[in-house]
Amino acid sequence: MISLSKIKGIDVSKWQGTINWNKVKNDGIKFAIIRASYGKDHKDPAFESNYSGAKKAGIAVGAYHYCYAKSTDEAKKEAAGFVSAVMGKTFEYPLVVDMEDKSLAELTKAALTDITNTFLSAVAEAGFTTMVYASKSWYDSKLDASRLMAHKIWIARYNDTLDYDGRYDIWQYSSSGSVAGISGHVDMNYLCTDIVSLKQPAKALQHNDKSCKIKNSPAILSVKDIQERLNLLYRLHIEADNKFGHETLKAVIKGLQIELNKLYKAKLKVDGVFGPATRSKLIVVKKGMKGNMIFLLQALLICKGCRLKPYGADGSFGSLTESRVRSYQKAEGLQTDGIVGAATWSKLLA
Repeated sequence: MISLSKIKGIDVSKWQGTINWNKVKNDGIKFAIIRASYGKDHKDPAFESNYSGAKKAGIAVGAYHYCYAKSTDEAKKEAAGFVSAVMGKTFEYPLVVDMEDKSLAELTKAALTDITNTFLSAVAEAGFTTMVYASKSWYDSKLDASRLMAHKIWIARYNDTLDYDGRYDIWQYSSSGSVAGISGHVDMNYLCTDIVSLKQPAKALQHNDKSCKIKNSPAILSVKDIQERLNLLYRLHIEADNKFGHETLKAVIKGLQIELNKLYKAKLKVDGVFGPATRSKLIVVKKGMKGNMIFLLQALLICKGCRLKPYGADGSFGSLTESRVRSYQKAEGLQTDGIVGAATWSKLLA
């Protein structure tokens, strides 16, 4: 039996209504895993308020996505929406895929495990620690635990003891808990292992943010890699066909517009059109800078045929990127200074 001295937590969504997080904290709750999204492109309307409320109260936070995906392709799309919902935030607990919807029960164990791994691989690629949530019966009959070793495990079993022989990190022991600050019942959990060294997201990849480099993920070296990362970062749905065409260029421009709006309050329309308004807001970038703006520069270089091995589009403007910028400038008849200003941006985006 899990001792009551173990760390106790809850998981919540919009269904808990308005939560008084200070009362929750004072009632002994140490962590909260908050629903951020569900299905494709559906953000939980209470996620932002729950996240900020828990953080302000000093409660450790994780987030989960309720999955409806019935194929790996659908899993990728749902994962992109989830990552978009949580991007820019930090978490002390993992990011979770909730695999329990009855509509998925018709799928085979192999198919469900493939969907789970596909979803969480995309989340891990964005820099987060990952976790699978399901009931004990699903772990026993619907998921291949031997293929989920890369992820933390959260298991639901409403009993005084958890009669499960596999590994697990969090045990959801009740769906009818009572916690101060929450009206009605709430799911209750125990932390059963030390969840430490959580990766933080590439998220802000904010300008000159030293934490922006995405670690423990393959280098982004090909046009296909870039297309997949653009979809993940900016909630796009371009085809990852490894071909640089109009749609991929438009996606990069949308990324630039989003970053300029976020970092510099540019107030640009995110339409993927490189017109006078976007051109006027572009910033000069050079060696030593980091962030999503640098990733987008590197993406354009790769799409234009420049090789960035072994680092790829890592969001860090180092010596290799500077060298490739110089080579590109020379080939295009531009000033060869390794600095990306208006003329170089305009040529890259043409």
